[in-house]
Amino acid sequence: MYYRYKAKKKDRRFLKFLFYSALIAVVLWTLYQKRNYLMFWKISHNRIVQQISSASSLSDPQERVAKLKKLEKDLLMYKEEHLYDPEAYTLFGRVSFDLGVSGLGSFTDMYVKELDTALSSEQRGYLLNAIKNISKAIALLDGREIEQENIFYLAKAYLLTGYYDDNEIFAFLSEKIRDLSNISSDNARFWGILALRCGETEKGLELLQQKGNIDSDVKGKILYSRALADGKRYTEAIVSFKKILENLEDVELKKIVYINLGKIYSAQGLFAESSESFAMALSLGDDKYTKLLYGKSLLSQGDRIKAKEIFTELSNIDASDMEVKNILNSLK
Repeated sequence: MYYRYKAKKKDRRFLKFLFYSALIAVVLWTLYQKRNYLMFWKISHNRIVQQISSASSLSDPQERVAKLKKLEKDLLMYKEEHLYDPEAYTLFGRVSFDLGVSGLGSFTDMYVKELDTALSSEQRGYLLNAIKNISKAIALLDGREIEQENIFYLAKAYLLTGYYDDNEIFAFLSEKIRDLSNISSDNARFWGILALRCGETEKGLELLQQKGNIDSDVKGKILYSRALADGKRYTEAIVSFKKILENLEDVELKKIVYINLGKIYSAQGLFAESSESFAMALSLGDDKYTKLLYGKSLLSQGDRIKAKEIFTELSNIDASDMEVKNILNSLK
């Protein structure tokens, strides 16, 4: 009896050992498979936001996109496990937005440098994802407040994709943003320029002056000067641009200032001054866009011979440009 009892006891111990060994193996395998997800749990919301900002500010485009895509993968896993958590959608939406604008820079850069904001299909897809996810977060919040920054990500994605027109986006911001005490300068600049585009000139300029931090750097000053021009306050814009030139050493920004001055003079019918400004811009760096502006200004000034030289040069650069071709035909 004793030996049979002892054998059964040993069997039970062996079975327990097998059971717990199998259980531990399953747990370890699960932990390994879910290691990225578990690491996310160790990272707070603020740390995630910091990581997104850090990744987005990397100067190397490939490194920036790689880090953002890694964060996107982690956040997608988190979102799938937390289908009713608004924060999961806002964080994912922010990463999607940053991937969508990768290579475009800040709104200030887009406006000041007049960057080509034509989106690739991939960029557009990311921005539409941002719209989808941040909108989902707003729906889940059901009237509760969403972070101001996320409202601006949504508004900028609307603008860049053409999802809504300027007036609809301006109305959206006016409804959602009540407190301006913590608004970032780039967001204030975005909203201020949007107001100008919607005909709200005084409101736009006031917002830029109060919250746009326009005197903090050269780009801020150029942005405000251009905003004055867009608001048809040409004399103030000319004075502002000329003041910037007094101490400006950056060649790229100096060229931007001369281009803007040339456009203002053209808008006022001052074509001699306009041609001079565009010529100065070209002396700082030859490019097709500035050359086209210069040629048109010369033509408006009545200098058909010099204008024909410029448009011939442009035709040699790109013979398929129909605008240049038509102007050359009119000069024969």
